[in-house]
Formats: sequence, structure tokens, C-alpha cells
Amino acid sequence: GMRPFVGERVFVTKDGDARVGEAAVVIQDDADAQPFRLRFLDGALSKVFYREGEVTLAQEERKKRAAVMASLQEEDARAIADGGDDGAEMSAGPTSDANVDFVSGMGSGADAVTGGDDASRSGTCASPD
Repeated sequence: GMRPFVGERVFVTKDGDARVGEAAVVIQDDADAQPFRLRFLDGALSKVFYREGEVTLAQEERKKRAAVMASLQEEDARAIADGGDDGAEMSAGPTSDANVDFVSGMGSGADAVTGGDDASRSGTCASPD
């Protein structure tokens, strides 16, 4: 199954446990064979540490993770479409060229950027001296 993270909600599935079937939040993960300490909804901390197979991730946490994974995959797909691989570069090419044309079409570099009294200044720039 899915390994719970600290802060996620789980249910106790350990046979014969006094709290079997109860919901709890993982408050500690020692990353060993019996890693999980839980806080139950009544505020009590588990006296024992639970193994990965003795708790199960709550459905709501599974849904949250699925949503996160889906949005990450969408971002990856978008990155690839923006020129990640050869096929996509064809579509990325024209857009980048268009950007270049747009910039060069703005006139004589610095003038376009200075802002303010462009109009009067560009008049003087156009004169021979």
C-alpha cells in the first residue's frame, strides 16, 4: 500500500489492537521496522509504534496524493509541449521567432525602452544631426 507520511490520517488495522478501526494522525516516523507513532482523535498518543502493515492510509489522503500527482504530471506535459523534445520544438519555433520580431519591430532599441517623452525625442533622433 501507500506508506503514510507524518501528518497524514490513517486507520489502525492491526488485529487485536485496542484501537483497531480507529482513525489517527501519524505524528512520528522512525523509518525502521515499526516506525509509526499515532495521535488518536481523542488526543491520546499511541503507547506502541505501528508497523506499515498495521495502519492504512485514509481515503481522503489517497485522494489528495492522487490530485497532487495529477497536477505534477500536467506540469510535466506542459514543459514537454514548451519544447522539451524534438516533436514539440516544431510548435515552439514560430512562437519564439514571433517574439523576436515583436522586439525588433519596437524601433531603435533604447528609445522604445526609455518611456516618458519618447514622442518628442524620437522626432529629434530622426533629424540628420
